[in-house]
Amino acid sequence: MMDAINDLIKQAHQGSVVAIVEVLNYYLAESQVIIRAVFVGGILQLLCEGKKAEYLDKSYLVREIKEVLETIAPRKIRRVSIHSRVFNQHQLLWLEDILESPDSELLWSENITLKKPHIWAGLPGYPSGGLIDSYPSQELVEKQQVNRGILIAIISIIVLLIVGGFAVYQWLILAVPQWFKSDSTSVTPTPNPTISDDVLSDEELFKQAVQLAENAAALGKDAMTESEWLEIADKWRAAADLMEAVSPSYPRYATAQNRVALYRRNQEIALSEARSSR
Repeated sequence: MMDAINDLIKQAHQGSVVAIVEVLNYYLAESQVIIRAVFVGGILQLLCEGKKAEYLDKSYLVREIKEVLETIAPRKIRRVSIHSRVFNQHQLLWLEDILESPDSELLWSENITLKKPHIWAGLPGYPSGGLIDSYPSQELVEKQQVNRGILIAIISIIVLLIVGGFAVYQWLILAVPQWFKSDSTSVTPTPNPTISDDVLSDEELFKQAVQLAENAAALGKDAMTESEWLEIADKWRAAADLMEAVSPSYPRYATAQNRVALYRRNQEIALSEARSSR
């Protein structure tokens, strides 16, 4: 499944509008919004359709679409017009309908300009090809959540074993009879170190991951040496790890899981650049 998604992202990077639509629909699956697109006059026209108007939150959709597009960096696409309306399956020629009567058709529209593509967006090895169907099924989402729950349980058990083992060790140190110690040595027991209770919330994990990703992307614009690319790869890895730590109960859990795939892919690209810079 992950290979199919990666191949689809490569096609979207080449500028395939069909692939771009599939990638956007994949990463916006949880929002119950369907994306259509057409590239006209140097502008990527996107239509967001939902069965209900409340599914079409402008700030959320614009932010998510912009971030996904800037991550995949589609070639020759910088200007994007985003429109939204309640789903109408009978109006297939939607762009003409919108241009002719925008007030009656649309809930809102927004024009955005994508940032300059990251330096690794021009790397070779992105083959062109047909569409790969990678739209996530409900079964897949549920399976990911189950796997995530199992992983969290395993990590929790490991942490408990470590903490328990440390506590036993400290108890043994304090319980050693005084006659085991040298009579000439005065030992002052030290208090047990406290375990920090500071645990990042899901919101903080998500925000820190995004900040690391943005930092990695900024460094990638000027990186040239192997050490610089390795640093960037490490930031993408850390960002992916933080996203993976977001719990299934978080409202944007599905988005976090999707970002993991993007961040891991960017980590691989940065490592490839590091090897070629030796």
